[in-house]
Amino acid sequence: MALTTARYLLYLKLREKESEVFMYSVYTEDQAKDIFNLCGYEIIGDFHYLNCHSLANIKDKNGYLYEKSLARFNRIIKTQSEISPFHDSNPFSIKNMQTWLSKNTHLTLLSTEYKGIRHRKYVFKCNDCNKTFEARWDAIVRGQHCIYCYFRKPEKTGSLLENFPELMDEWDFDKNMGRGMSEFFVKSNVKVWWLCKNCGHSYYSAISKRTVRKQGCPACGRRVVSDLNRLSVLYPLISSEWDYNKNIGSPEDYSFGVRIKVWWVCPICNISYERNIVDRTRGNHSCYYCGMSAGERAIFDLLKNENIKFDIEYHFDDLRSDLDEYLRYDFVVFVETTNKVAALIEYDHLQHEEFIPFFHKTIDNFNKAMQRDELKNIYASKNNIPMIRIDFRDNNIGNTLNNFLRENHIIL
Repeated sequence: MALTTARYLLYLKLREKESEVFMYSVYTEDQAKDIFNLCGYEIIGDFHYLNCHSLANIKDKNGYLYEKSLARFNRIIKTQSEISPFHDSNPFSIKNMQTWLSKNTHLTLLSTEYKGIRHRKYVFKCNDCNKTFEARWDAIVRGQHCIYCYFRKPEKTGSLLENFPELMDEWDFDKNMGRGMSEFFVKSNVKVWWLCKNCGHSYYSAISKRTVRKQGCPACGRRVVSDLNRLSVLYPLISSEWDYNKNIGSPEDYSFGVRIKVWWVCPICNISYERNIVDRTRGNHSCYYCGMSAGERAIFDLLKNENIKFDIEYHFDDLRSDLDEYLRYDFVVFVETTNKVAALIEYDHLQHEEFIPFFHKTIDNFNKAMQRDELKNIYASKNNIPMIRIDFRDNNIGNTLNNFLRENHIIL
């Protein structure tokens, strides 16, 4: 909801008067509906807008219902408050509780009166055993299950031990307080402790996730960070290049295979650069600058010295090769204030115009490379993006690039 909330706050700011009072009464009914829609809420049923205190029934993207006036809604959004689907002031609380249960449990709510989320109990019916029991709402949200199904001893044919004896090696007897696999159903949603036989990681997961969904250890599956996949453990040398001044967290907090861009400090040239973690660990990519030719470094240095906002190896989502791979431009220049692409720069080495056997391998590969270069030219022209190709034989790259940047009003 962050993006839509930000858009809506801007909308309100534009309407704000010197007295800091929002003139709700000037909204039309359509404008009032637009305000709710901006924040991701849909108006349900009839809505007759008279003023800012007119009540509307609205539904969020998760299917929860609320009754809010525009005035109240404005105050909630402006203060960045959460709108709870379960509250004394919400006449749809019981219906929202039923919605939550249908999405997250096998239970049905039988109570019809809202009593809050703590202290007082509601009556629930288990859809598996058809028995009723009482429980607090906060306990259900935290994972309490049907008390009858939880303690009922399964038949031999339905026990977890009988059907999945291979999971015995991963059953964490210490954390499961002595309870064995024979006490649980195969498709039970009860959460228990497992001990991975491969990495030794202890994790808490529902039985049905192991038996029905076939999910295993989250550490081995890289869904959580552990010593089995921790960047600092597996790649200590790469971790030593971590830029602690620009990054949030440390190599201890990341898996070695995630596609997340972080900052690194090159041990050779001491430049801070940004690359995906997986590109460092699997792609063997390192510092951009050290990997550049002399001509590319000249372009990089000029853009940096002029304080121009730019990036390297830039691609557009709708520009791909015949192999469905992104076509990347050597440099892209951005408009400082809007991040809009202002210009594209390509540095052409000899292989961009001549067949080089050890580089292209075959004439067919050379022809395809020429076609990819032409696709880049066409894309830039079609989208009215200024583009320059600087030849590797150019002995005055600085003047060539400066003239191009001035012609396109990027520098004065």
